[in-house]
Amino acid sequence: MKLFDVTNSIPQTNYSLSRQYSPEGICYHITGDSTRGQAVSWFRNPSSQVSAHYVIEKNGDTFLCVYPESKAYHCGRIEKPSAQIYFDKGQLNPNNYLIGIECVSNGEPLTTEQWQSLTTLTLDLCNTYKIKIDRYHLVGHNELDSIGKVFDPISSYKVDDVVNAVTLLKMQGGGKVDENKVHWAQGIFDFLKSQGIEIHETRFDDKITRGEVFSLLSQIIKKQKGELL
Repeated sequence: MKLFDVTNSIPQTNYSLSRQYSPEGICYHITGDSTRGQAVSWFRNPSSQVSAHYVIEKNGDTFLCVYPESKAYHCGRIEKPSAQIYFDKGQLNPNNYLIGIECVSNGEPLTTEQWQSLTTLTLDLCNTYKIKIDRYHLVGHNELDSIGKVFDPISSYKVDDVVNAVTLLKMQGGGKVDENKVHWAQGIFDFLKSQGIEIHETRFDDKITRGEVFSLLSQIIKKQKGELL
């Protein structure tokens, strides 16, 4: 993941240097366009009065637009929310405690490079700010605005998949997560076995899919009620 710091080019009309809380979660977005540089350019426009902390381009390049310790304006509008963290925070503006990550997409699936950057960045942020990797702390924009942002993120880019992928990434100690194949699955199985979890009739080869491992992991998590984490 190549990270470019462009914070100096973002005008203060588009973010606040302070926030009421340290980062406690992450909100995922799509930009709504597919043009390289367009999202960052929009955040640089003083009249936009919007921003996100990070933008991930289709080639995986990641732009740091606002430091996570500051408040980006990425999810302040609330309409028929479902995210429990929002209610538990007393319906406080989520910009005060969520990190915003934008992936460049107009509805098309993320590229492999975007997926790898997204999962790597998420794990880095969760490690840095002690954010738990679960669906309570990692949310989609549509869980805060289910009316205006119903497709943000998109069906092929589900927050459930991000949580599962980052969980596996953490288990294997970092590195790249391939969106389509997980040839590193044997290490995951070894980890599960080391935790005393029985795994029967598992298939390991270079063609095992991410979905197959996620399905296995989901079943185990349900049975173990979170003991893996």
